[in-house]
Amino acid sequence: MPPRRGTRKTLTRQKTEQEAPEALEAESVEIEIEDIRVYSESKNIAVYGPSGVGKTVLASHAPNATLLTTEKGLASAQRSGSTAKIMRAYDWEHVLAGIRKADEILSEKDWLVVDSGTKMQTLYMRYILRMQNRANSRRSLDIPAIQDHQQFQNGFKRFCDHIIDAKYNSIFVFGEMEIPGDDDEMEKVPHIEGGKQYQVCRYLIGQFDVGIRYSVSGSLSSPGHTVRLALTQPTPNHWAKDRYMALGDWQAVEPGDWEAMADFIEMIEEASDDE
Repeated sequence: MPPRRGTRKTLTRQKTEQEAPEALEAESVEIEIEDIRVYSESKNIAVYGPSGVGKTVLASHAPNATLLTTEKGLASAQRSGSTAKIMRAYDWEHVLAGIRKADEILSEKDWLVVDSGTKMQTLYMRYILRMQNRANSRRSLDIPAIQDHQQFQNGFKRFCDHIIDAKYNSIFVFGEMEIPGDDDEMEKVPHIEGGKQYQVCRYLIGQFDVGIRYSVSGSLSSPGHTVRLALTQPTPNHWAKDRYMALGDWQAVEPGDWEAMADFIEMIEEASDDE
């Protein structure tokens, strides 16, 4: 059957409209000029490292801490005497509910501990696939389509940016992975999936004020005396950063030093006040 009269013209017009949409004007907003000497903003820290080194325990001793946690391993934090509050996140819906609660009740003096960002990425992808399966039962609950990856990447960046830009302070806890660094040397970074060239990881580590690689120190430890090392400046093989130049190249955390994170934060705040 020949095409109906006018079909080609209609399809061409629709394609043109999709390729060249009208420009959208942003809504008009008010902006204030502030004095940089008194300007204050929330602070954010990323802590990453191998499994089992005590990242959750370290972060749980931030002052006025609330843990939004996907982890079951809170026994060590309990034994260390942490007084942090917790919000359990069993799935992505609970993660979002925790953020809404944090936005509602936390203040500029509080710290939200996101533990762990790595597991929350898994929960987010499961949520995307669950929603796709609900709309189309033929869609797999385990195999993402190409368009799912784009939503996953952009959605997780937006999620993290929301927390980083919030009025409260934040600590993100991540696992660890390796990616190619300078001169193709492998570099340890927070375990953040997404993108062919690790774009999501590279984007997010640029947003954090402080990045700490937390691990057991082989040189400072001895049998029965395990010392953790908080690396706070980058090396050729490890990502770290400190915008406040408050923590030196590294900080040693002795066994039983449960106040290390509180001390780090105090050093950061003092350096920030001096700027």
